[in-house]
Amino acid sequence: MARGLIVWVLAVGAVVSGVVLATPDRACACTCARVTEAEAYASADAVFSGRPVLRALENSGSVTLVFEVSAVHKGRVARRQDVQTASSEASCGLKVATGREYLVFATRVEDGLATSLCGGTRAADRPLAVPSAPTGTPLAVPSAPTGAPLAGRAGPVGDEGLSSTAWVMIAGGLAVPIVLGLVLASRRRS
Repeated sequence: MARGLIVWVLAVGAVVSGVVLATPDRACACTCARVTEAEAYASADAVFSGRPVLRALENSGSVTLVFEVSAVHKGRVARRQDVQTASSEASCGLKVATGREYLVFATRVEDGLATSLCGGTRAADRPLAVPSAPTGTPLAVPSAPTGAPLAGRAGPVGDEGLSSTAWVMIAGGLAVPIVLGLVLASRRRS
């Protein structure tokens, strides 16, 4: 009887621990005001087309994306341009895919250029929809400095791995059936 009680307490403890650990420590959500492409263009300091080639995680919770620029629509942009963004979509960080061309709307910040989910950046699957904007010239300007060397963990775009929450959920998903199996096995022996 005492052994069954111990197994039952361990099973309940494992389930409760899994629920507590799998619950995020804070709730975040990115909510963007709807802007037209013309408004995004007007408020951007630089607009360019390019493919992401590198993603470097900074210590401050931001990410530096490095784009191989193919055309400049506005502003001064380097051939390989660093662009800062928040590290998660919940914080309005831009998520990009390897090999895909993007139309990037960026603003000047202290360390270079920055963008977010709310800035108008999108896949470059259709032309820029701003009548007053130039059509975009192939990059023929001298390369501008791309800012400070990248710090933190760098790797190819899309190389983020599993988040800690995902690992906790995997561990909890494995632990629950094991504990339940132990409980059932102990009951059969009784």
